[in-house]
Amino acid sequence: MRIQVDSQQAAAALVDYLLRCDCIARTVGRNAVEASPPVPHQTEYEAAVELEGYLRVWRILHPEFRVRPFVLAPP
Repeated sequence: MRIQVDSQQAAAALVDYLLRCDCIARTVGRNAVEASPPVPHQTEYEAAVELEGYLRVWRILHPEFRVRPFVLAPP
């Protein structure tokens, strides 16, 4: 899943956090992160729900950064 952030610093901080949570994460370009949750073999929707949980915590820990919200559509 691709997550848009507002800066390179935000992307680096988000990747660091997601890796510490055992997610798979890497920066893509200057202001984006590609991420997957640690549990394999989920549906795309289940993976998005799990990542949204990690992002909610990260937003609380880093209110100085902005994350472009993504819409979760049920299967």
